[in-house]
Amino acid sequence: MVCPSDTPEGESCGLVKNLALTTHVTTDTPELPLLKLAIDLGMEDAALMSGDELHSNRHALIFMNGQPVGIHN
Repeated sequence: MVCPSDTPEGESCGLVKNLALTTHVTTDTPELPLLKLAIDLGMEDAALMSGDELHSNRHALIFMNGQPVGIHN
């Protein structure tokens, strides 16, 4: 279940996923155009980074469909 406007408390905490009110969910959207846009905006490929760089406080990890695809400063 996904609830866009309520944060559960108590036993159900963690069972219901929450989204921001401005979330836009899409389906059947190709990943390649979004990946190219992220690269154009300064994303660096996660496969080329070391573990220290991936988990540095100076970098933000970028995920696409649950997979880390890159980092950005």
